[in-house]
Amino acid sequence: MIRTEKEYTLALRRIEEDRRRAEQYRASLEQEGLDGEKINRPLEPITGFHQEIEDEVRQYERARDHDIDPIPLAAIGRLLISIRIANGLSQRDLAERLDVHESVVSRDERNDYHGITVERAQRILAAFDGEDNMTKQEQSYLDRIVIDPDIMAGKPTVRGARIPVDLVLKRLSQDLDTQALFESYPRLTAEDVKACIAYAQALVEGEALFPVLA
Repeated sequence: MIRTEKEYTLALRRIEEDRRRAEQYRASLEQEGLDGEKINRPLEPITGFHQEIEDEVRQYERARDHDIDPIPLAAIGRLLISIRIANGLSQRDLAERLDVHESVVSRDERNDYHGITVERAQRILAAFDGEDNMTKQEQSYLDRIVIDPDIMAGKPTVRGARIPVDLVLKRLSQDLDTQALFESYPRLTAEDVKACIAYAQALVEGEALFPVLA
Protein backbone atom coordinates (compact mmCIF):
# COMPACT_ATOMS: atom_id res chain seq x y z
CA MET A 1 0.00 0.00 0.00
CA ILE A 2 1.26 3.48 -0.90
CA ARG A 3 1.29 5.73 2.17
CA THR A 4 3.34 8.82 1.22
CA GLU A 5 3.90 11.15 -1.71
CA LYS A 6 7.44 9.84 -1.99
CA GLU A 7 6.18 6.28 -2.35
CA TYR A 8 3.59 7.54 -4.85
CA THR A 9 6.25 9.21 -6.99
CA LEU A 10 8.44 6.11 -6.87
CA ALA A 11 5.47 3.95 -7.84
CA LEU A 12 4.75 6.10 -10.90
CA ARG A 13 8.38 5.81 -11.92
CA ARG A 14 8.29 2.04 -11.38
CA ILE A 15 5.17 1.71 -13.53
CA GLU A 16 6.86 3.48 -16.41
CA GLU A 17 10.04 1.40 -16.04
CA ASP A 18 8.03 -1.84 -15.90
CA ARG A 19 6.07 -0.84 -18.98
CA ARG A 20 9.25 -0.20 -20.96
CA ARG A 21 10.83 -3.43 -19.73
CA ALA A 22 7.74 -5.44 -20.65
CA GLU A 23 7.65 -3.89 -24.13
CA GLN A 24 11.34 -4.65 -24.67
CA TYR A 25 10.92 -8.21 -23.42
CA ARG A 26 7.90 -8.77 -25.64
CA ALA A 27 9.78 -7.41 -28.65
CA SER A 28 12.72 -9.75 -27.97
CA LEU A 29 10.38 -12.75 -27.68
CA GLU A 30 8.66 -11.81 -30.94
CA GLN A 31 12.04 -11.59 -32.64
CA GLU A 32 12.66 -15.15 -31.53
CA GLY A 33 9.53 -16.16 -33.41
CA LEU A 34 7.33 -16.71 -30.37
CA ASP A 35 3.70 -15.65 -30.18
CA GLY A 36 0.52 -15.99 -28.14
CA GLU A 37 0.83 -18.08 -24.98
CA LYS A 38 4.58 -18.49 -25.41
CA ILE A 39 4.93 -14.73 -25.02
CA ASN A 40 2.25 -14.10 -22.39
CA ARG A 41 3.43 -16.71 -19.90
CA PRO A 42 6.99 -15.32 -19.43
CA LEU A 43 5.49 -11.83 -19.13
CA GLU A 44 3.03 -12.76 -16.36
CA PRO A 45 5.34 -11.93 -13.42
CA ILE A 46 6.02 -8.48 -14.86
CA THR A 47 2.44 -7.69 -15.85
CA GLY A 48 1.01 -9.07 -12.60
CA PHE A 49 3.28 -6.94 -10.42
CA HIS A 50 2.70 -3.97 -12.73
CA GLN A 51 -1.07 -4.31 -12.24
CA GLU A 52 -0.70 -4.40 -8.46
CA ILE A 53 1.31 -1.18 -8.44
CA GLU A 54 -1.22 0.54 -10.71
CA ASP A 55 -4.01 -0.51 -8.33
CA GLU A 56 -2.11 0.94 -5.39
CA VAL A 57 -1.49 4.18 -7.28
CA ARG A 58 -5.21 4.54 -8.06
CA GLN A 59 -6.12 3.75 -4.47
CA TYR A 60 -3.71 6.41 -3.19
CA GLU A 61 -5.02 8.98 -5.68
CA ARG A 62 -8.60 8.29 -4.61
CA ALA A 63 -7.70 8.58 -0.92
CA ARG A 64 -5.90 11.82 -1.65
CA ASP A 65 -9.07 13.11 -3.31
CA HIS A 66 -11.14 12.06 -0.26
CA ASP A 67 -12.78 9.27 -2.25
CA ILE A 68 -12.53 6.52 0.35
CA ASP A 69 -14.48 3.34 -0.23
CA PRO A 70 -15.86 1.65 2.89
CA ILE A 71 -15.95 -1.88 1.45
CA PRO A 72 -15.03 -4.36 4.21
CA LEU A 73 -12.12 -6.55 3.18
CA ALA A 74 -12.03 -9.08 6.05
CA ALA A 75 -12.09 -12.57 4.55
CA ILE A 76 -13.13 -11.10 1.21
CA GLY A 77 -10.84 -13.44 -0.71
CA ARG A 78 -12.91 -16.56 -0.08
CA LEU A 79 -16.09 -14.56 -0.50
CA LEU A 80 -14.99 -13.50 -4.00
CA ILE A 81 -14.23 -17.13 -4.85
CA SER A 82 -17.65 -18.17 -3.55
CA ILE A 83 -19.39 -15.47 -5.57
CA ARG A 84 -17.60 -16.60 -8.73
CA ILE A 85 -18.67 -20.17 -8.11
CA ALA A 86 -22.24 -19.13 -7.31
CA ASN A 87 -22.39 -17.18 -10.57
CA GLY A 88 -21.36 -20.29 -12.50
CA LEU A 89 -18.12 -18.73 -13.73
CA SER A 90 -14.90 -20.67 -14.23
CA GLN A 91 -11.53 -19.08 -13.52
CA ARG A 92 -11.12 -18.72 -17.27
CA ASP A 93 -14.49 -16.93 -17.56
CA LEU A 94 -13.51 -14.47 -14.85
CA ALA A 95 -10.09 -13.95 -16.42
CA GLU A 96 -11.72 -13.08 -19.75
CA ARG A 97 -14.02 -10.56 -18.08
CA LEU A 98 -11.04 -8.98 -16.29
CA ASP A 99 -8.91 -9.12 -19.45
CA VAL A 100 -6.11 -11.00 -17.70
CA HIS A 101 -4.60 -14.43 -18.18
CA GLU A 102 -6.34 -17.36 -16.47
CA SER A 103 -3.21 -18.07 -14.45
CA VAL A 104 -3.55 -14.66 -12.77
CA VAL A 105 -6.99 -15.57 -11.42
CA SER A 106 -5.75 -19.03 -10.47
CA ARG A 107 -2.83 -17.56 -8.53
CA ASP A 108 -5.01 -14.98 -6.79
CA GLU A 109 -7.56 -17.56 -5.71
CA ARG A 110 -4.85 -19.97 -4.62
CA ASN A 111 -3.68 -17.23 -2.23
CA ASP A 112 -7.26 -16.26 -1.26
CA TYR A 113 -6.63 -12.83 -2.85
CA HIS A 114 -4.14 -12.06 -0.09
CA GLY A 115 -3.41 -8.33 0.03
CA ILE A 116 -6.19 -7.42 -2.37
CA THR A 117 -6.87 -3.69 -2.71
CA VAL A 118 -10.27 -2.01 -2.74
CA GLU A 119 -9.68 -1.12 -6.37
CA ARG A 120 -9.13 -4.73 -7.41
CA ALA A 121 -12.03 -6.01 -5.32
CA GLN A 122 -14.35 -3.54 -7.02
CA ARG A 123 -13.07 -4.57 -10.44
CA ILE A 124 -13.72 -8.23 -9.68
CA LEU A 125 -17.18 -7.53 -8.28
CA ALA A 126 -17.97 -5.48 -11.38
CA ALA A 127 -16.92 -8.44 -13.52
CA PHE A 128 -19.57 -10.53 -11.77
CA ASP A 129 -22.19 -7.89 -12.42
CA GLY A 130 -24.82 -8.10 -15.12
CA GLU A 131 -28.49 -7.15 -15.31
CA ASP A 132 -29.83 -10.68 -15.71
CA ASN A 133 -27.41 -12.08 -13.17
CA MET A 134 -28.21 -9.50 -10.53
CA THR A 135 -31.93 -10.01 -11.05
CA LYS A 136 -31.49 -13.71 -10.28
CA GLN A 137 -29.31 -12.96 -7.27
CA GLU A 138 -31.74 -10.42 -5.86
CA GLN A 139 -34.62 -12.81 -6.35
CA SER A 140 -32.56 -15.54 -4.71
CA TYR A 141 -32.01 -13.77 -1.41
CA LEU A 142 -35.39 -12.01 -1.42
CA ASP A 143 -37.08 -15.41 -1.55
CA ARG A 144 -34.80 -17.22 0.87
CA ILE A 145 -33.32 -14.72 3.34
CA VAL A 146 -35.68 -13.44 6.03
CA ILE A 147 -35.54 -11.30 9.16
CA ASP A 148 -37.68 -12.20 12.14
CA PRO A 149 -37.18 -10.46 15.50
CA ASP A 150 -38.14 -13.75 17.20
CA ILE A 151 -35.51 -15.80 15.36
CA MET A 152 -31.79 -15.44 16.15
CA ALA A 153 -32.36 -11.96 17.62
CA GLY A 154 -33.43 -10.58 14.26
CA LYS A 155 -30.37 -11.68 12.31
CA PRO A 156 -30.86 -12.42 8.58
CA THR A 157 -31.52 -16.16 8.40
CA VAL A 158 -32.32 -18.82 5.81
CA ARG A 159 -36.08 -19.18 5.49
CA GLY A 160 -37.41 -22.29 7.24
CA ALA A 161 -34.01 -23.37 8.49
CA ARG A 162 -33.31 -20.87 11.30
CA ILE A 163 -29.69 -20.76 10.13
CA PRO A 164 -28.03 -17.29 10.24
CA VAL A 165 -26.53 -16.00 7.01
CA ASP A 166 -23.32 -15.04 8.80
CA LEU A 167 -22.87 -18.60 10.04
CA VAL A 168 -23.08 -19.95 6.48
CA LEU A 169 -20.56 -17.37 5.26
CA LYS A 170 -18.23 -18.09 8.16
CA ARG A 171 -18.25 -21.80 7.36
CA LEU A 172 -17.56 -21.08 3.68
CA SER A 173 -14.67 -18.77 4.60
CA GLN A 174 -13.15 -21.65 6.57
CA ASP A 175 -13.85 -24.41 4.06
CA LEU A 176 -15.37 -24.17 0.57
CA ASP A 177 -16.51 -27.81 0.75
CA THR A 178 -20.28 -27.36 0.70
CA GLN A 179 -20.81 -31.07 1.27
CA ALA A 180 -19.42 -30.74 4.78
CA LEU A 181 -21.71 -27.76 5.32
CA PHE A 182 -24.76 -29.74 4.21
CA GLU A 183 -23.81 -32.61 6.49
CA SER A 184 -23.67 -30.22 9.44
CA TYR A 185 -26.95 -28.54 8.47
CA PRO A 186 -29.18 -31.06 6.63
CA ARG A 187 -31.97 -28.51 6.14
CA LEU A 188 -29.64 -26.26 4.16
CA THR A 189 -29.76 -26.52 0.35
CA ALA A 190 -27.44 -25.41 -2.45
CA GLU A 191 -29.93 -22.66 -3.35
CA ASP A 192 -29.88 -21.45 0.26
CA VAL A 193 -26.08 -21.17 0.13
CA LYS A 194 -26.28 -19.23 -3.15
CA ALA A 195 -28.82 -16.91 -1.54
CA CYS A 196 -26.46 -16.26 1.39
CA ILE A 197 -23.62 -15.48 -1.02
CA ALA A 198 -25.85 -13.20 -3.11
CA TYR A 199 -26.90 -11.39 0.06
CA ALA A 200 -23.25 -10.96 1.10
CA GLN A 201 -22.30 -9.77 -2.39
CA ALA A 202 -24.98 -7.09 -2.24
CA LEU A 203 -23.63 -5.98 1.14
CA VAL A 204 -20.07 -5.74 -0.18
CA GLU A 205 -21.23 -3.80 -3.24
CA GLY A 206 -23.27 -1.42 -1.11
CA GLU A 207 -26.59 -2.47 -2.60
CA ALA A 208 -29.83 -1.69 -0.80
CA LEU A 209 -31.03 -4.90 0.84
CA PHE A 210 -34.64 -5.76 1.45
CA PRO A 211 -34.89 -9.19 3.09
CA VAL A 212 -38.45 -10.31 3.69
CA LEU A 213 -39.75 -9.71 7.19
CA ALA A 214 -41.02 -13.08 8.40
